[in-house]
Amino acid sequence: MKREAQLLTGVVVGGMAWVAAAADRPPAAARASARVVAYYFHRTIRCETCLRIEKQAHEVITNRFAFEVAAERLAFRAVNYEQPENAHFQEDYELGGPSLVLVRQKGGKDVERKVLGQTWDFAHIPPKLDLYIEEETRKFLEGDKLPAGNGPVNTNSTTSGQGAQSGIGKALGSFAGLDAVTNEMNAIFVFVPARDEAPTAAALAAIDGAKKRLEARFEIKIGLFTLTPGSRDYGEVAAKMAGPGVVTIMKSGMRRLVSGELTEEKVVNGFMTAMGAGGCCPLGYPRETR
Repeated sequence: MKREAQLLTGVVVGGMAWVAAAADRPPAAARASARVVAYYFHRTIRCETCLRIEKQAHEVITNRFAFEVAAERLAFRAVNYEQPENAHFQEDYELGGPSLVLVRQKGGKDVERKVLGQTWDFAHIPPKLDLYIEEETRKFLEGDKLPAGNGPVNTNSTTSGQGAQSGIGKALGSFAGLDAVTNEMNAIFVFVPARDEAPTAAALAAIDGAKKRLEARFEIKIGLFTLTPGSRDYGEVAAKMAGPGVVTIMKSGMRRLVSGELTEEKVVNGFMTAMGAGGCCPLGYPRETR
């Protein structure tokens, strides 16, 4: 009996190891001709929420898009981005943590992608998460996506007294100047304009939208500042940017710079990266609406 139990344990453990390895291997359809791949990126050490999101995402893709999966128009792939061979995904896709990402591929190359940024918002509301994944995947398959921050911009949004063409929030001469004004703030967004280029209304609206979204989600206060071109710290930061940028500064001192085409998703991901430097669920459970 003891011998049989040992054999059974070996089968179960071995089977679990095979499943874990298979999850990180791209299916044949994904490697070859899948038009869209739904990636779930995760870390090595995982929490129950992370595992549940992967399970739900896989079930939505395979059950609600069975025809597309069979026709090799869609595939699901779970990837541990902390493994050396997958580490490039974190930079390629600007991952701020475990994320569900839809990627359109042509000729074996990525041509378009979208991070489903509200996945963790609905992590503890399964019906909403299922519906969200299904709707976003269906729109992406149809090519009818509209990423947050790239849609129509409301030019009447409040940006600051500096005007829509100069910056957002209060003018900042140096990062040292933040010490006297940030005691009641949980985090700060510092907008860094590109050299010799006026910021677009879309970029400023993306920053403001990310601020409001994060404040509502985590019940926090985020300050807005613009680093003045020609100021003490401007040259050092601008040299690291490709276009305009946003520096997220957490109360702990952790910083994260994102730059280029600023979208709401990109600014939110920068915040999440700065906040979640370590651990699978650094913020605990998102607040659930009851």
